[in-house]
Amino acid sequence: MRCLSGLVQRDSRQYRLCSEMRIAVVGTGISGLGAAWLLAPRHDVHVFERESRVGGHTHTHRVDGPHGSVAVDSGFIVYNEETYPLLTKLFAALGVRSQPIDMSFSFECERCRVVYSGLGLGGVLADPRNAVRPGFLKFLASIQRFHAAGRRSGATRDAPTLRDFVAKAGSEVLGCHYAYPLASALWSTGIPSVERFPTDMFVDFFRRHRLFQLRGRLQWLSIPGGSSTYVRAMLGRLEERVHTGFPVRSVVRREASCRLHFADGTSQEFDRVILATHADEALAILQKPSDAERELLGAWRYATNETWVHSDPAFLPSRAAAYASWNYHVSDCRNPSPVTTMTYNLNRLQRLDPATPWLVTLNPSRPPNRVHDRVTYTHPVYTVASAATRSSISALNGERGTYFCGAYLGFGFHEDGFQSAVEAAEQLGATLE
Repeated sequence: MRCLSGLVQRDSRQYRLCSEMRIAVVGTGISGLGAAWLLAPRHDVHVFERESRVGGHTHTHRVDGPHGSVAVDSGFIVYNEETYPLLTKLFAALGVRSQPIDMSFSFECERCRVVYSGLGLGGVLADPRNAVRPGFLKFLASIQRFHAAGRRSGATRDAPTLRDFVAKAGSEVLGCHYAYPLASALWSTGIPSVERFPTDMFVDFFRRHRLFQLRGRLQWLSIPGGSSTYVRAMLGRLEERVHTGFPVRSVVRREASCRLHFADGTSQEFDRVILATHADEALAILQKPSDAERELLGAWRYATNETWVHSDPAFLPSRAAAYASWNYHVSDCRNPSPVTTMTYNLNRLQRLDPATPWLVTLNPSRPPNRVHDRVTYTHPVYTVASAATRSSISALNGERGTYFCGAYLGFGFHEDGFQSAVEAAEQLGATLE
């Protein structure tokens, strides 16, 4: 390691200014790739990925369509320029194009025979009987009151969880038919878990993304040709430094270095290590974690989502007028599934040829017909306890040569993952120009 003389003081810790360090990055999601891409011009960076592909939740499938190959996304699909400023800046640097798309939500409960979407009056009245159902009209009014409560200052007072907030500002029906399914869809976590979602985080996210208002909504974007377009662009700087099919079994930290031990029995020495993995995975590979690492990383749990890429329109709402970009379905709202049950309509989200339904369903109740691919993703489960650890985990960065990155350190979305990468890279002397 070649270092310039002198130390810089930051947050009561000292960081040695180095012209070049050998840095390991574990994980190739947006956090790992982002950190490596930023650091590569200045340092000797090597990225290790246990899977055979790179990208993490950025996953584009090449599927045979009636007129040739179609790029279908099953993980990261959409972003916007207002609340994803760093990602927007990255895409501009990479020359990645975007296209405006529709972001809409539908919900259907079989037991209650309720179906609606946010696609204007036609979507709200996807079932024309909604117009003469007193219970449904009261439900619409409760959504307006819920939004108004979310916009008011002090909205989260005496309501630590989403269930508390719904009880305070809404009703049981509003929770079962709107708030819980919407939160479940956003965070890919089952309704029983999102009932325990931290209210302050929920309200903050909804305010930032203008979800408590009907007008002035954000313009959402997707990437033509699939989200993996940006991954390929990043690999242009990193290709020879990315090692796929290379699981890290343990990270052993010494006074001035870190040694990574791999599944094939080999090991390598590095000056620094960036753990761009889920929190539980980071804790599992750290040999002799500190008490703080064990407590903070150990607070996190993850939801497993079986994800099917298919062309079975039976997984869309029963009323065509309700077909939205995100379509949530429950059999019985009184007994919701422990996992998210929804279908992404990629014809809308990626502007694909409508002649063929291109769909992604999380945790279907039965295997879809016309399946193109299947993959398993895991997503962080936010609770009051786990969310409270985020700033403390970030504050650990630099201790014992270790840095933690991941979308879980923010709201759980792509911008949050890249923001954590930018912050870690800045501590190691690199910036996003």
